[in-house]
Amino acid sequence: MKTTILFPCEYDNIHVVDDNFLLEYNACQSVGIKTALFDHDLFVSESKLKISEIDSNSEILLRSWMLKTDEYTKLEILLEHKLITNHWQYKYAHHFPEILQDIKYYTTPINCWFHLSDMNDELINIIQNNIKTDILIKDFVKSEKGTDLFIFEKDIIRQDLKNIIDKFVIQRGNLFNDGIVLKEFVELKKYGKITNEWRAFYFDKNLISLELNTENNIISNKPDIKLIKEVGNQINKSKFYTIDFAELSDGTWKVLEAGDGQVSGLSPYQNEILFYNMLKKYLD
Repeated sequence: MKTTILFPCEYDNIHVVDDNFLLEYNACQSVGIKTALFDHDLFVSESKLKISEIDSNSEILLRSWMLKTDEYTKLEILLEHKLITNHWQYKYAHHFPEILQDIKYYTTPINCWFHLSDMNDELINIIQNNIKTDILIKDFVKSEKGTDLFIFEKDIIRQDLKNIIDKFVIQRGNLFNDGIVLKEFVELKKYGKITNEWRAFYFDKNLISLELNTENNIISNKPDIKLIKEVGNQINKSKFYTIDFAELSDGTWKVLEAGDGQVSGLSPYQNEILFYNMLKKYLD
């Protein structure tokens, strides 16, 4: 069965691809992958699916903006379960606590994670008593990197800890995803002011690409390919996923993040044609 890549369209124009995905869309055309467009904004705001013409026999691979898991489930239903990745697989790769069970030996240490609905004074006390390092805070998907709600110090008092979690949730707003992840802070190696971070895309455990995931393309030191493949082989519950690696100050490598491949961005200097040409080998 052939696969169609589904991209978001420009606002209220189902015949024009969202400009943010134009290079990817054109790359699909160049390598012979079928494409279609859908109105992402209409879907998110009204749960209605407006889509361009699509082969009824195609499987569908999404390349779009992030969706919450309930939104993805609605999309799966509206697309008659033709998405290559079902909603359970999407949640597994998209929510860090889900995939953590399979990459915990490769990632930076996790202090704890919890659903927001489980937060109470007793839990805050337990967390505060067990903090040994400075802490990075994120929801199940994203952080607020670049703000004062990204890192807090290890000697934080209980009330301040509760306040920062509350402020973080407010800051994330409608983008907040389910719960909180607290990760122990680790020093990343820097080349000037640039950290050395790489994003790997996989399809069915096959490495599709490994690219420097920073706004600087002069760093040549990359993670060992044996490590890249070893981590990718741990993932058994998703077809299309990403793993982000970072070099620590001591020269070792750790997994920083993971994600569903359909809603993870390509790296800043990625060659879109090479990416989709490699992906096509596993779609056909």
